[in-house]
Amino acid sequence: MGLAVFEQFELHSKEGMGKRKEIVTVGILQQSVNICGHMWKMFVWLLLCSGSLLANSSDWRQEIHSIDEEMRTLEDRKTKVLGRANRLEDNAIRWQFMPDQYNETKRAYAQADAYREEARVIQRQIELLDRKKQRILEQHGIIP
Repeated sequence: MGLAVFEQFELHSKEGMGKRKEIVTVGILQQSVNICGHMWKMFVWLLLCSGSLLANSSDWRQEIHSIDEEMRTLEDRKTKVLGRANRLEDNAIRWQFMPDQYNETKRAYAQADAYREEARVIQRQIELLDRKKQRILEQHGIIP
């Protein structure tokens, strides 16, 4: 079982002459698996880093570039995690017909599920960054 965790982060940036305050609400289903706990810490760190980029950067193009880099990094990480999940599931399918591999089969299925949950968390992070990028582009009239 997991529990839903909702956090609010305030991101401040200087744009033009005024200050803009943006509150991002993040809801993530945390599992009792160590991997998801690690991902949660990484996600908070990424949000704080992107907040510091907002505060220090007056050039929105640089901000878009850094968001793209973060999204690319997260996509690569998600691909690797899903690859691990598929490899474990393939092993579990092979082992399920071996009577002496019952525990290994259960462990492999559980680990594959944990990796898939980690991939879902990463996908939510990517979607959040994409929405942030869209807002910036809309603010500067790049997209309607």
